[in-house]
Amino acid sequence: MDHISDRKLVSSTNDDRMDAVRIIFWDGADSLRDAQGRLKSYRLTIRLDSLATAKAASDTILVTRGAETFAVQLKNKTGGGLSTINDPGDTDAGYSVEVKLDLTKLGYAAGAANKVVYFSANFNNGNTYTTATDDFTTRTWWFHEWEGDGPSAMAVLSASNLVTSVEGETPAYVPGEFRLYANYPNPFNPTTIVRFSLPKSGSYTVRVFDLLGRIVRMHEVQEAAEGLHEYSFSAAGLATGAYFYNVEYVSRTGERKISDTGRMMLVK
Repeated sequence: MDHISDRKLVSSTNDDRMDAVRIIFWDGADSLRDAQGRLKSYRLTIRLDSLATAKAASDTILVTRGAETFAVQLKNKTGGGLSTINDPGDTDAGYSVEVKLDLTKLGYAAGAANKVVYFSANFNNGNTYTTATDDFTTRTWWFHEWEGDGPSAMAVLSASNLVTSVEGETPAYVPGEFRLYANYPNPFNPTTIVRFSLPKSGSYTVRVFDLLGRIVRMHEVQEAAEGLHEYSFSAAGLATGAYFYNVEYVSRTGERKISDTGRMMLVK
């Protein structure tokens, strides 16, 4: 899950106050149905804590089996600086969440194909203001808020297919536009292409960050022409996971711009 917009970031253990993402999925095995005939379900709730790190708010079956890996990253606010936690007077931009589930630790065979998985997703958005009576929380769910009966989304596991962006697409360049395009392929291993356009000639710097905001790669070019450009990013030596990237552009007159942030997934 990526780029969750949120003007007020809140850390709480209260389900009606927290900023959190919840994933619920069901095992398709009939042998695991309960007395009421409901399929076995698993629930992972990821909330923000006061240090802006991700915490599992419940779902001990996932935690104890080590089936989940997750992390969050705060987004940059308009005008600069990272979003903050529990600051009623601040206007934040939001956060990003990256989640990986190891289904082999939940009863699925390694490399299983044509296995049906039922799932749903939830989003809790707590809002805290300087006046406590203004506080409120919204809860949005896709198919299911909690485990139980009712419809859910359905997916089929594949042992070989991995969704990526389309390599053959060529960005449509708009003269005078500074823009960052999606990298391809994505997910990737070990190399992917970052594309962007420069509005005028000048210099640029491509930076790649890990989930903690640390720069893991930096590519600088002092003289570049207006138009489309590509940077081939090699993740050799880096661990599997999500990485973020942006481009900083400086014109010959000293005008400086920083692009939006893109996300790439390294899968080894």
